[in-house]
Amino acid sequence: MTRRKIVTVALGLALVATTPAAAFAQVGEAPRRPAEGVDVGADVRPVRDLEALKARALEAIDRRLQRIDRLEEAVRSSEHVTPEHRDELLAELDRSAAGLRDLAAQIDAAETAEELRELIPKIATDYRIFVLVTPKVKEVLVADAMVDLADRFDEAAEKIADAIERAAEAGYDVSEAEAALERMVSLIDQAESLAEGVPPSVLPLTPSQWPDPAQGVIREAHDDLVEARSAFRGARQAAHDAVAALRAAIGDDGV
Repeated sequence: MTRRKIVTVALGLALVATTPAAAFAQVGEAPRRPAEGVDVGADVRPVRDLEALKARALEAIDRRLQRIDRLEEAVRSSEHVTPEHRDELLAELDRSAAGLRDLAAQIDAAETAEELRELIPKIATDYRIFVLVTPKVKEVLVADAMVDLADRFDEAAEKIADAIERAAEAGYDVSEAEAALERMVSLIDQAESLAEGVPPSVLPLTPSQWPDPAQGVIREAHDDLVEARSAFRGARQAAHDAVAALRAAIGDDGV
């Protein structure tokens, strides 16, 4: 391969190295940690107007059903979620929606404050839609997107490695480019490993496990996704460094 052809490959890699950046933007921010005290209505105080109490309870259920609808849409529209994870998430959301509708019917049929005191706390304790189900869905979607993103980074790394190899065969000093590529590959592996560990850790969690151990697992998964995102940023920078080092090694041959 001529020196000029090597230069052409190296310059083209400037675009290759930025390809993962576009996909990276699709991942979005890692889900925020769930706020404390999100659930409502755990402590039902005696009131004379049972209908008003029922109305507040049914509104709380409706808010959760609306959240479930949005989560289902996010799962169905995801381009990255695996079929297995999609099915598992949708099944859980369907069960939660059905359970909440059944609970709504029981609350609507209740005739005493004592019945409502028993039923209303279940809106929060039996489903944990806001503090558990919501971050679980978001974390799985982000994790699957990051695993897919790792594949895109791997493709870019392979193209950079090929250009480095060709430059080395032509007699150029590619040691700096090789070092940057090694950093890139290491960071990709780190990010992918962190992301792959999230779904199996959060998917089995149930409302009965809140707050312990579920809250800690959700927070740890969040932190792993933040760390994975940082690793991807480092990998992207290493890709640019590798291309820049290769272009510098080739020097005036590209003119």
